[in-house]
Amino acid sequence: MSESLRTGPESPPDGADTEVASAGGLREEQPVPWPEQARSRVERSTSSRVLVVDDNKFVRQLIRVNLELEGFEVVTASDGLECLEIVHQVRPDLVLLDVVMPRLDGLKTAARLRADPRTRDL
Repeated sequence: MSESLRTGPESPPDGADTEVASAGGLREEQPVPWPEQARSRVERSTSSRVLVVDDNKFVRQLIRVNLELEGFEVVTASDGLECLEIVHQVRPDLVLLDVVMPRLDGLKTAARLRADPRTRDL
């Protein structure tokens, strides 16, 4: 995107999404408004714990670091089976699942978590 389109305080940071507008057949990229209030903050207790489940080590680490920067306690698992093995010990407030994983995918893992009365409300 050209720098001339990024003007004003409501422009998104570099690398943010843009919308494409079409007028009379011409396509022009327009910046998506990026007001400060759009940056969501989750109200939570200091003990909020997230279980991040992804077979890609890089993705797990990326998510972990970002959640920790926001104040969450993060535990990771490399696939659905590992998630099911540790979920009762970890007792997370939230489980973040990748969909495509070896051994047990995210959809089947979510179904098993919902079928278990101890994890049904995650």
